[in-house]
Order: sequence, then C-alpha cells, then structure tokens
Amino acid sequence: MKTLRILMTIVVVATLFQSCKKGENDPFLSLKTRDARITGDWELTYGNETYTYTENYQGDTYEESASLIVENGIANETEWYSYTMNGVNETDSYSYDPYSYEEITTIEKNGDYSVNATVENSKSTNSGNWYWFDTAKKKTQLVIGGMIYYVDRLTNKELVLKAEEFEQVKYNEDGEQYLESYSIEKRFEKKK
Repeated sequence: MKTLRILMTIVVVATLFQSCKKGENDPFLSLKTRDARITGDWELTYGNETYTYTENYQGDTYEESASLIVENGIANETEWYSYTMNGVNETDSYSYDPYSYEEITTIEKNGDYSVNATVENSKSTNSGNWYWFDTAKKKTQLVIGGMIYYVDRLTNKELVLKAEEFEQVKYNEDGEQYLESYSIEKRFEKKK
C-alpha cells in the first residue's frame, strides 16, 4: 500500500510539472517564468527564411521562391524562378555569394525590443514593442516587429522562434489567382 501511494505521488507531481511546460520543446522544469527567460540579449545562431509565390492566369503559371539561411554568422541566399507560358517552361536560379551576418535581439522587461543586425560592415537597428500574442497564461506566441512567432523552445540560454504566413487570393472570374507563403525559423543563444 505504501508503494502504491509513493507511485501515485510521483505520477501526480510529474503531471503537474509537465503542465508547467508551455512550448512543445521547452525544458521539463524551469524555476524562472517565461517573462524572466525571454528578456535579455539574444544572439542569432541559425536562421531559415523561405518565401514562395505562385500566380496562375489562363493556363500560364509564374513561380518564384527565395531562401535565406544564416548559420554561424554566414548567410547563404538563393532565388528560383519558373514560368510556363503557352506550354513552354523556363526556369532560372541564382545563388548569391555567402556573406557575414550577425543579429542581436534585445528583449526588455518593459515591452521594448531592438534588433541590431550587421551585414558585412553595414549596421542597422529596428526597434519597437513586443508582447505575448496569446493569453497571459499560455505565452506561446510572441509579437515582434508586427510578426507573430510561435515560441518553440525557451530556456534560460536558448530561444527558438517559428512563424508561417499564408495567403491565397483569386482576382476574378477568369481564374487569375496567386498563392504566397512565408516561413521563418530563428534560433538564438542568450549572450552572457
């Protein structure tokens, strides 16, 4: 009987701690709140942004896609185009020379944020307000710079943000339409 009580206590405690976990890949247990963990200076260690666009009109198709991958301070960018007109398909792609890219995102407790980026030797800053998009209790979606990010992982030292946008529009009865999508994944390490 005593063994059963101990086992039940372990199950209940494990279930309670698991319910404290907000993001899918968050740590099992954290002694800091999500607000305390999200604030600080975050250095981008990996980023993947992909954009696709497709337009159809009276049997003709135009497609384009662009990808930017940043890893260990080096950015690689590629573009791809394809169009079909009167049954003839043309395709082209282009890869840019790799270049240096650094990004530091600062998230303040008072709701301010700034993104400082350095591309080669050119620096830029973007700043504004951040906030939790979903309920104050969940805190799994974050708004920075007008973009809604899903907080996939948040620890004291690691932050993973993901975002996806999708739009499909039909212009008129002739069937002209376009489809546009955008996805982002950013991984950060907290600066010391």
